[in-house]
Amino acid sequence: MLTIEQLCEIYSLENVKVDRFTSPLRSMKHLASEVIELTDALARNSNSIADEIADVITCAILIANKSGVNLEMALRKNIEKNKRRGWLK
Repeated sequence: MLTIEQLCEIYSLENVKVDRFTSPLRSMKHLASEVIELTDALARNSNSIADEIADVITCAILIANKSGVNLEMALRKNIEKNKRRGWLK
């Protein structure tokens, strides 16, 4: 299984060859389109659900990298917040 750190390295800005992620706005538009594709796949109970989830996660990683966000730290904080809310054990 890949760690968050490994995923962030794989999708580091140095490794990305497409220009869809040149600005935060372009990145968010691309993420929105991937979320729509995931929504459609879920509505159809399609066998592409896993692929679409992976696309959404990839976009989120690229946005985090472009924005200088430490994704592992952000996720750890989010887990603690959700525990305080009672959403997690």
